[in-house]
Amino acid sequence: MVGMAVLWFSTFAKIRYTGPALAWSLAIALASSLTLAPVLVYWLRGVVFWPFAQRGAPPEHDLEPINLEPPPPTGFWANVASLVVGHPIAILTLCLLVMARWRSSAPAAGPTSASSPTSPRTNPASWGREPSSATSSSVS
Repeated sequence: MVGMAVLWFSTFAKIRYTGPALAWSLAIALASSLTLAPVLVYWLRGVVFWPFAQRGAPPEHDLEPINLEPPPPTGFWANVASLVVGHPIAILTLCLLVMARWRSSAPAAGPTSASSPTSPRTNPASWGREPSSATSSSVS
């Protein structure tokens, strides 16, 4: 909250007024979650935890007990997860090698000559001129 409030000292107007507004909204959300939420949970008791039985609550007239245990994971993603958990260093090394290879084959970042603002193709002021005259007039 303090970090957002410090944005008041910014020179950019949008940030100057947005920062304190966010700080105030976070303060209000914190205050309501620490004061209002526990009261609502106390008042609503069983309704809040509706699909599940509360611990220590008297059993209702259910003929069949509710099983809250999740079923054991199966399928492709369960196998992937057990592989990653079983061999974390090998998987990390493999992922880093793949990313390094992918990074080395990626084109260099940055503007190309076609997307440059001084390029004859993207600068309307230089349309109809020779490329050499367009670059020399836009540089000066």
